[in-house]
Amino acid sequence: CPLSAGKGALGNTKQRFTFVEMPRERYSILDIGKVADIVLVVMSCEGIDPQVAKSHPEQIEAFDDFTLQMLTMLRHQGMPKIIGVLQDLHTVSPKKQTDIKKLFHRFFITEFTEDDKFLVVKDINDVDSYNIIVRSIAVCTPSELAWRNSRGYMLSNRLQYDAGSGVLQVEGYLRGAAISANQLMHITGHGDYQIERIELVQDPTPTKNRIKKAKSRKGSMDHTTQDTSISSGGDAILIETADENRENLLVMNEPDPFHQEQTFPTEEELIGAHKHIEQEMEGHFVENGETIGGDIDTK
Repeated sequence: CPLSAGKGALGNTKQRFTFVEMPRERYSILDIGKVADIVLVVMSCEGIDPQVAKSHPEQIEAFDDFTLQMLTMLRHQGMPKIIGVLQDLHTVSPKKQTDIKKLFHRFFITEFTEDDKFLVVKDINDVDSYNIIVRSIAVCTPSELAWRNSRGYMLSNRLQYDAGSGVLQVEGYLRGAAISANQLMHITGHGDYQIERIELVQDPTPTKNRIKKAKSRKGSMDHTTQDTSISSGGDAILIETADENRENLLVMNEPDPFHQEQTFPTEEELIGAHKHIEQEMEGHFVENGETIGGDIDTK
């Protein structure tokens, strides 16, 4: 798709879309599935024999084994909204295109539902088809995933690491629940880290609607509104810094006795255990490979 991995304001000036094209790698797909609002499932009908498709549709594979495996994993993780896209239809003769579309649509609704949108791109240069996809994304309502309602998450747009201070700056659009500078942040593939501060920075892709609002408020004493602070191009605004209530990286899980979990033994318990072992071993010695009870005569 010509829009893959692109960012910017498209179509309606009040909406923005970020397209990310992921490699066919298991963990990359699962990671982007955690933050994506919509997943485009792209299928190709290139090389499909219409006669075979009509007489033996079971021999046609709309999804390969890897794709089916990833769809299963995404369902367990939490499936975002799905839009199906069939491409390369121009490689099929015009008389057979309708049959091919019906066949792949049947494959699609079998794997998903009839409520999920199914779109067709006839040619890679067919601009109208891509406009339809963008408009469909614009009016599509993302699926509500329960775990996102209680967690803040972000797809990073920019990273900057200072080796001297060991500080990593992460910039992006914060989604989901609000976060605090006192809580820990998990970076996929690296682990948990403490937050030093949270800042509101200039919007890299402001919509025209926000730009107009920012210009209309230029010169105003109120610099706390979101539209002005994001779109006016000013310096970053400090939202929150970590304080004495910051979460520690060293934490201990509360044991659950119903799952046969136990705490680490205390110092008193360790001393008692050693005394018990000494008492059990007292008065026993080994002779000829056999344990014999009794006192040892040292005379």
